[in-house]
Amino acid sequence: MRNLIFAYALMIMSTLVLSGCATLGIHTWPDDEKRVDAMIITVTQDVGEGIRTGALTIDQSQMFLRQLKTLRKEAAELRSKDVRHEHWNDLHKRLDVVEEEVNAAFAKSGKVDEDSRSAVRIVKLQQDIDSAKLECRLSEENVKIYQNRLDVIRSSYLKMIEPDGTPVTADEKVDIARKLDSFTSDLNKCQ
Repeated sequence: MRNLIFAYALMIMSTLVLSGCATLGIHTWPDDEKRVDAMIITVTQDVGEGIRTGALTIDQSQMFLRQLKTLRKEAAELRSKDVRHEHWNDLHKRLDVVEEEVNAAFAKSGKVDEDSRSAVRIVKLQQDIDSAKLECRLSEENVKIYQNRLDVIRSSYLKMIEPDGTPVTADEKVDIARKLDSFTSDLNKCQ
C-alpha cells in the first residue's frame, strides 16, 4: 500500500514538473511590446517625414505603411496571448528590416534631414540597450561596452549640432550616420 501511494505521488509530481517545463518561457513580454510599439511609431514617423520632404514616393510610402500595418496587426495578436520570447524577437528583426529599407530609400533620394534622423536613431538605440539590459539579452560587460560606444556617438552628434557658428559639413553628417549604422549592426548581432 505504501509503495502504491508513493507511486501515485511520484506520478503526480512528475506530471506537474513536466507541465511546468512545457510552459517554460511562455508568458507575456511587456518590454518587448513597448519596444515594438516604439519602433512602429518611429518608422511611421520616418515614412511621414519622407513624404513631407519628398524623399519617398507615394508608392514607396504606401508599401512601407502596408508592411507596418501587417506588423502592427501581428503585434496585437502577440499581445493577446502568452508566447515565447522568440516570437517577439522575430517581430523585432522584421521591423529592423523595414527600418533599414526606409533608411535606404532616404539615402537613395538624397533629400534626408540627417540631423533629425540621427537624433531619432540615437534615442531608439538607447531604448534598445535599456531593454536588452532589462531582459538580460546582453551581459553587464556588453551593456557597458555598448553604452560607452553610444555615449561617444551621442557626444559627437551633440558637438556637431551645437550652435557655435561653424557650419556642419556633409562629411560630419555622413560620419555620424555611418557610426550609427555600424553600432546598430553590432548591437543586433550581439542580442
